[in-house]
Amino acid sequence: MIVSYKEFVGGVNKIKPFALDMKGDSSVLLNFSGSELHFCFYNGKQSISSKVEVSLEDGDIDKVAVVKLSNISELIELCNAPAGIETGDLTLTIDEQNINASTYKYTLYCEDEDSEEYSQKRVASVEKAIRYRGLDNDSSAKMLARMDYSAIFKGDSWDVWEKSKLMDILKRVSKNDAKTCYISGPERKAFSISADNSSLTVIPIDKEIQFGFTISSKVAKNVVEILSKVEDTDIRVRRDEGNTYCQIITDSEYTGMMFETMQMARMDYSMYSNYMAEEFNESQLVLNRVALDDMIKAVLRSDKPDECKVRFVENTIGELSMVVNKSGSSINKLNISVTCEAWKADDDGVLKNKEYNFNFRVLGNLLVNCYNTYVILETKAKSNAVATKLIDCIGKDDDGNIIESASHYTMHKE
Repeated sequence: MIVSYKEFVGGVNKIKPFALDMKGDSSVLLNFSGSELHFCFYNGKQSISSKVEVSLEDGDIDKVAVVKLSNISELIELCNAPAGIETGDLTLTIDEQNINASTYKYTLYCEDEDSEEYSQKRVASVEKAIRYRGLDNDSSAKMLARMDYSAIFKGDSWDVWEKSKLMDILKRVSKNDAKTCYISGPERKAFSISADNSSLTVIPIDKEIQFGFTISSKVAKNVVEILSKVEDTDIRVRRDEGNTYCQIITDSEYTGMMFETMQMARMDYSMYSNYMAEEFNESQLVLNRVALDDMIKAVLRSDKPDECKVRFVENTIGELSMVVNKSGSSINKLNISVTCEAWKADDDGVLKNKEYNFNFRVLGNLLVNCYNTYVILETKAKSNAVATKLIDCIGKDDDGNIIESASHYTMHKE
């Protein structure tokens, strides 16, 4: 059989994120079925299948084989061509022990200067045999054979997502060493708690979804990597009838994955609910994201960033600045500020007459998860603490309401 080298590499790369999570040299399953080659992996909790089309030749047979991922990676490396040279299609044949792969490398040249037609000139060839194992050969082969990979694509009802939107949501909620990521249909929000429980990230979902799911941050990052390698712009998502697994497939059904969902932690939902119930009405400060980031980095470079205090100072023309001061010897003093683009406060001057102990390390981690030009910092005074909400602001809608692409919450203790 003959398969495009580029598509062969693409099929392998799609299953790699799950396969490489295994300790040791992972094995994968190759299913040669008619005019399709399926790349498959299963570890008991996550499974993935990605197919490519092949051209059949005389003598080709259907075969299911288990091979080491390292052997396939070695084949890809051997066939990879340097700049200025291309790799031809792969020819694959199967005997009783090996999958035999061969290809050639070529350059393009034009025989006639006036012609726009190019011809190939072969400059190298590659042949490699990959030893495969039967489905009952060992425990890893039996594990791979246990999965019904066609089940990944089965289901009567699906949510349809724009691939880029789901990728962005999963990418953002899996940052800051989050433990578990929650995609909630009823709330129409995705959220996660940082590993040290210091902050909450919330991403609005701009559509109704039937199937929410809970996913570890590690698996979420793998899903993002896999989706980045598929060409489809739309994907489909569902949970199985037992609500145990989440299925994600491409609209073309060329690639699909299934992973075990996680239980919601009671403490996570409690923290989420508490922040959602808060009214951040003490102050609202619009800040340039890059300028705020620069100030935070300057604070964190100082010798004792935990001793830095935040004050808000209004000048004679009504501009408000967020000012960071740190006392000490002349060599250790720090005075740095960033001017608010706009601001409002419902505190009768309390905002401008108080010092805050902001946790700049946490604030910096949250700001990394903001992408837009402006962020909005909202505060709410608590007993011996101040709660902040950092909004990654897209802009305002026609009614003047803030459009949030993400909101990040944390508590700064006095």
